[in-house]
Amino acid sequence: MNFSKGSSADNKAHHGGANDNEECTRMLEIATSSMKELIVLMETKSLWTKPSDDVVGFVLVPERYENMFPRENHIESSKDSKVVPIGGLELVEMLLDSEKWANLFPTIVSEAKTLKVFDVGSYLNRNGTLQLMYAKIHIFLPQMAERGFYFLRYCEQIDSVTWGIADVSFSFFGTLVDTPWRHPSGCMIRDMSDGTSMVTWIEHVEVDDRVHRNNVCSFIRKCASNEATKWLLALQRKCQKNICTSIDYVARHHKG
Repeated sequence: MNFSKGSSADNKAHHGGANDNEECTRMLEIATSSMKELIVLMETKSLWTKPSDDVVGFVLVPERYENMFPRENHIESSKDSKVVPIGGLELVEMLLDSEKWANLFPTIVSEAKTLKVFDVGSYLNRNGTLQLMYAKIHIFLPQMAERGFYFLRYCEQIDSVTWGIADVSFSFFGTLVDTPWRHPSGCMIRDMSDGTSMVTWIEHVEVDDRVHRNNVCSFIRKCASNEATKWLLALQRKCQKNICTSIDYVARHHKG
């Protein structure tokens, strides 16, 4: 399962010669393969290590990861898990809506668009949803510009209470895209049947170290090791705020 830009023709959409069915089939193959890799990353504990005591989550062990999935450049990786006050299917629905997704992460996602929906998935559980998206992601690092990604987002229901949401960069219109490049990333959402969900989040981006000055590379890597935690903390805050807003609305409406 290699999604490395420039080395795999499967992740380039050649619109000039392919019809919609061929394009959709190619994208589905990429999306389902990325989900398989994401599940491997989620379940293989030996691939992850805690880099230091001041980092909450985990980062990939480069040698072990590259033995399974060879990459050309430096990988920024992070993984963390937290309980979030929202039901599983409700969270899935919000992540599949680009506007709601951006609203969940207002300090991280500065722009989000759904460019094309190839499959809306099951009406009951959104299993099989596949869409092409574009987003600009804010990087909390000095002198670092926002990162723009064209990517496929794919939803798969793993079991009756668990969903996977996998993102993987896509070479739009058959062009090669400079780094950064989003390798299989995303989250596993497990509904806890009490209005909360256990969410495991993985950030997984390939970058070219040459674009950074040598003296800041180590600092960037350390900050990148907290990226999954930042997404989860932002999600927790937003969901808690939504709950408080709803309670306040109900209280004021009841008084009226």
